[in-house]
Amino acid sequence: MYRKFAFFLIFLFGCTSVPMEYEKARTRPGTSGEIGVSAQSTGWFFAAPDAAAAGVILNGRLDGRLGYSPNGWLSFGLQGGIVRGYSTGTDWKGDYYSADAYPYIKVGIPRLSVKLSAGYSFTFRENGKPSVHDKFPNAYADFLVGIGEGERSTVVVRLGGTPIAGIGVGYVFHAGGLSIAGMVSGIPYIVGGHVGLHIGAAYGF
Repeated sequence: MYRKFAFFLIFLFGCTSVPMEYEKARTRPGTSGEIGVSAQSTGWFFAAPDAAAAGVILNGRLDGRLGYSPNGWLSFGLQGGIVRGYSTGTDWKGDYYSADAYPYIKVGIPRLSVKLSAGYSFTFRENGKPSVHDKFPNAYADFLVGIGEGERSTVVVRLGGTPIAGIGVGYVFHAGGLSIAGMVSGIPYIVGGHVGLHIGAAYGF
């Protein structure tokens, strides 16, 4: 019983891959979006009676976002991606393919905004054991702070996305239509946790 519950938590907390944040805090009226690629690495561990496990999960993402703002302070849209991943865990080992979709709403002033996203992640295939659920809901909030003339860079603080109580801190550098992003995330808890590193690049329109 402990082992099955532990593996379910490992998949939820350690394998979740969510879209990278490439947006600026400032929102311009009209249509906007990005297409990008990212790589993510997550080290996880779980220690409980009859359920000790640990490993590293590696995955790559194709990210996309399409949004619309009617007035420059409110915007809404859809973001998500396609994921190819692999787990090195001794008890959960193998590759998997998944996709996720997250409708979002973003509200803010020019240099400070909050973006709320909620959606689903679908696992197309996984090898190894134990079997895991093929879909689950997820939600997170990104707090964006713009820095520099014309917002040359953006600091991101992410809450959730793992999917219950994770936290991430990221930085996005903007050069014309190109955005380069990085984030460190994690979710410590009493009997285990995980730490993730995410890097990516996107082109905006």
